[in-house]
Amino acid sequence: MDINKLKAFVAVCNTGSYTKVAKSFGYTHAGISYMIKSLEDEVGFSLLEKKGTSRIPTANARKILPDILNVLDSMERLEHSIALGRSSMAAGLNIAAIESASIKWIPLTISRFSAEHPDVPVNVFTGDPFQINGWLRDDDADVGLTVRSWTDPDYSWTPLIQDRFCGLLPKSDPHQHSVSVQDFEDKYIFIPNPYGNRDITNLLDKYDISYQVPNDNTISMMSVNTNVAVGRGYSISTGLMIDSNRVVAEIPELQPKILPIEPETYREIGLSRKKNAGRSPLVDDFIRCLKQVIQEYPIKPIELEASDSEDEK
Repeated sequence: MDINKLKAFVAVCNTGSYTKVAKSFGYTHAGISYMIKSLEDEVGFSLLEKKGTSRIPTANARKILPDILNVLDSMERLEHSIALGRSSMAAGLNIAAIESASIKWIPLTISRFSAEHPDVPVNVFTGDPFQINGWLRDDDADVGLTVRSWTDPDYSWTPLIQDRFCGLLPKSDPHQHSVSVQDFEDKYIFIPNPYGNRDITNLLDKYDISYQVPNDNTISMMSVNTNVAVGRGYSISTGLMIDSNRVVAEIPELQPKILPIEPETYREIGLSRKKNAGRSPLVDDFIRCLKQVIQEYPIKPIELEASDSEDEK
């Protein structure tokens, strides 16, 4: 439902005049009349009636008017929040990053960068690769730490690290050293953030794997881990995601078995920027700090996770 139609309807209710509303909205009288008629077609009943020379809301319209006002009030507050967000993004150095990288590497990188540039604020915006594409496109972010396969091909790309896929299995699963992609055939697959995290579904589709997604699919990686651990289904992750989303060690029953997937398959993590973005010494310094942090805190080998799983038996 077009928000402008709702605004026009409320304005006519307040003024009683199509002409006055048309003038304030910058439309013609016919344009406002068309908007109201279109809105009436959508709701299925008349919204305005004539009383003398004025237009007033019908009985049915008066019933829904409070809800319409609530919607408009919510939209106004949302637009205000968005404006504040864009204002904050305009200041300092703006970094966009996928969640797992934001957890593992970004805080340490900011700490080192801020030691060199204490007066430069760093804003971090965490999202999926598609959101990061949009932030870069709208110049809301200076650089994106993201996944290459979902990055806009028109952006420049700097590879940083290969992030291997691995399987999350119930403790009762018999696999011990590795798991094949084909072993996920016809399994229930928990997928964290299914709309933004398409690396997992892309991997399964690449090998033509049929699978089911539980109705209670969750965007929480920790919830995915615990559901898999107790035997409700399976999932797929990467080394970086596991490093950044470990279940509390005090409850080993809620930690799934983690095994490398064969054949070896990776996603590439790197830096994305608009090709026409100018050189920035601040961005260069941040990238230098980031590369140092990644080198000092690399992704743990999946094979170590496999050994841990065997030791628990």
